[in-house]
Amino acid sequence: MNSALPKLIRLYEHWEHTEEFLEIEKSLYFRKDNRCSVFQYENIKENNVEKCKIKANYYIGVGTVSNNHHIFVSPKVNNKLLESIQENLDDIDVDHTAKAKIESKEEVNSLPEVDVVKMLSEIIKLPDATKEISELLDIDWDAPEIEVEHLDNDYLSPFLVVQFIHLMKKIVKKGLKKSYYTVEENLNSRIKGKILIPKTIKLNHLKNRATNTFCKYQEFGFNSIENRFLKKVLEFVNNYLSTNKELLSSVNSEIRNSINYISSAFELISPLENIKEIKSVKHNKFYKEYKEAIHLGELILKNFSYSITKSNTTARKKTPPYWIDMSRLFELYAYKRLLENEAYRKIKYH
Repeated sequence: MNSALPKLIRLYEHWEHTEEFLEIEKSLYFRKDNRCSVFQYENIKENNVEKCKIKANYYIGVGTVSNNHHIFVSPKVNNKLLESIQENLDDIDVDHTAKAKIESKEEVNSLPEVDVVKMLSEIIKLPDATKEISELLDIDWDAPEIEVEHLDNDYLSPFLVVQFIHLMKKIVKKGLKKSYYTVEENLNSRIKGKILIPKTIKLNHLKNRATNTFCKYQEFGFNSIENRFLKKVLEFVNNYLSTNKELLSSVNSEIRNSINYISSAFELISPLENIKEIKSVKHNKFYKEYKEAIHLGELILKNFSYSITKSNTTARKKTPPYWIDMSRLFELYAYKRLLENEAYRKIKYH
C-alpha cells in the first residue's frame, strides 16, 4: 500500500499556526545561515497530543519540516482586510446566513497577496540588478523535490523567468554575440574543412551516394552554442508564459512586448538539442550578460526537469525546496522607487 502524501502546511508571512501530531527537530534556514531562520517553532504537548507552534518569518517558499509535513509560506496579505474578516467572525451579532456567512478559508484565499512578480519586474531595472537579485533566492537542488499545486504554490518559476527575460532583452539591445562554432554537413560534390571518413562511408558510400562527403568545419556567426542554448530556454519560457498568464497578469503586457522583441532577434537561430554542450563554453567578459543569462537558463531548465511539457499548466508540480528573502526584496523595491525621485538619486544601496 502506498503511503499518504506528506501534508502541506500553508502559512503567510508572519502568520502563526499550530499543527497537531507534528514535532520539528530543527528550523529551516535561508542559505544555510543559522541567523536567518525561515520560521520559528515550539514543540508542545496538550491533552497528551503532540503539537508544534510555527510562526513564519520574512521568507516565502516551500520546504520539508518532517517526513510527513512540508511547509509553504506565501507573501503577506492586506492586514486591514484580515482584521475586518476576523472582527466579523468573532461578532456574535453578525447574521451568519448561508448568503452572509464569512468562511475564513475562502476569505483568506481571496485576499490580495503582495505581488512578488511586479516588485521583481521593477527591481531588475536597477544597476547591477542580477548581483542583488541572486542574493534574494535560495534553492536546495540536493534535497528531494516537493509536489505542490502548480498555480497556487509556485513563486520560483516566475521569479526565474522574469529575470531571464530582462537579461535577454539587454543581450538583444547590446547585439547578439558572434563567434566560431562547429558545423557538420553532408556536402555534395565539394569538400570543406575536415572529412569525417567513418560517417561518409556509412551514410554515403554504402548507400551509393558517391558524390557526397560528410565534412566538419568552423563557421563564424550568430548560430553559436550560447545563442542556440538561449533559444532553447526561450522556447521553454514562451511555453510557460502562454499557459500561465494568471501568474504574470500584473506585468503580462510588458513581458509579452519583451518576448516579441527578443524572439525577432533569435528567429534564425536553431535551438540547441544537446544541452550538455553549453558546459564547454568559455565566457567573454565583454558579454557578461551571456554568462548571467546562461546560468539562469540552466536553472529554468532544471526547474522544469528539462521537459518542455512540464513547463505548461498541470494540476500539480514538483519543485525543489526554495526560499525568497522578502525583506531584502522590499528594500530593493523601495530603493528603486526612491531613485525615481530626482531628490534621492544619490542614495546608495548597502
